[in-house]
Amino acid sequence: NNVYFHREFNELSIAHLDCDSFYAAVEKRDNKTLKYKPVAVGGTERGVVAAACYVARKYGIKSAMPTFKAKQLCPDLVIIKPRMEHYIKISRQIRLIMDDATPAVEPVSIDEAFLDLSGTEKLHKCIPAISMLKIQKKIYSDIGITVSVGLSYNKSMAKLASEQNKPNGFFVLGKEEAKNWLSEKPISIIFGLGKSTVKKLNAENIYLCKDLRTSSIEKIKKILGNNTEKILNISKGIDDRPVISKSDVKSISVETTFSNKKIFGLIFSPYLSSD
Repeated sequence: NNVYFHREFNELSIAHLDCDSFYAAVEKRDNKTLKYKPVAVGGTERGVVAAACYVARKYGIKSAMPTFKAKQLCPDLVIIKPRMEHYIKISRQIRLIMDDATPAVEPVSIDEAFLDLSGTEKLHKCIPAISMLKIQKKIYSDIGITVSVGLSYNKSMAKLASEQNKPNGFFVLGKEEAKNWLSEKPISIIFGLGKSTVKKLNAENIYLCKDLRTSSIEKIKKILGNNTEKILNISKGIDDRPVISKSDVKSISVETTFSNKKIFGLIFSPYLSSD
């Protein structure tokens, strides 16, 4: 596992933590009889899947898929109505564990966050990589769900890293290797490129990150417009956005469509009451 052997281990301090199939994982944690069953959380009749466990994913079930289609793919699928407030409560518990490691925690949604651990070595008497391993283990032992961690030198790379070994993954992506690693990856992995934009780029024979770097800037600009520089930079592993601590922000809203109605979940900062 590349987590224990990495040349840049001591220098990397930006992490992305992503709960594995969060809603479904919580439901499995709370009901042991579901452990090996295909489970989806979402609207029961005309709704969509909000989260599918890894057993369900083997049948091709994905989030945002209509529930009826998921049932067709897997007739044994257990569909559970979302318990948003319950998930928010658990999200807060995870947040407290992250806050113990660093004051720089930037939640992205109810089940993922960026962490900047630079400068925490003295406090924890260990490098950020070890701090993140400890967080991952503590969330599993205290809360009972798995999370995947990406450790890198900036936010884009950390997010890509966290997606590599799910579930319960820990993937390290260093600065020296990032550009080459990205070269052969499809442009669809770049955060901020929607499906229709990817199709437009594919139509211009731009499939991989390296194609994006070698194409004429005029050609790309026609498709990407104002985003050109940002997307090009990410394709090279460049991203200078800081991790912005959200601990002083009262909440960030998370919107998930389940049935034909929208449910708004809130991740509250740990400084608010948690009842």
